[in-house]
Amino acid sequence: MKLFAPTTLRWWQFSLLKLSMIALGIMLGVYLHDFFLRWIAIVSVVFALPAVYLLSVWLRPSPPPTLSN
Repeated sequence: MKLFAPTTLRWWQFSLLKLSMIALGIMLGVYLHDFFLRWIAIVSVVFALPAVYLLSVWLRPSPPPTLSN
C-alpha cells in the first residue's frame, strides 16, 4: 500500500472527505475550546494566510489558449 500515491476522487467522495474534515474541526473546537482560546490569534493567522493565497489562485484568470503546431 502506497500511502502518498496520487489518487483521483469522485465528487461525492471528495464531498464526504470535506464533510468529515468539517465535523472533525467542529469536534476539536468543542472539545478543546479552552486551549484554542489562548491561541486564537495564531490560529486565525494560520487559517487566513493560506485562505487568502488559495482564493487568489482560484480567482486568478486563466491564461488564454495558445495555438500549437
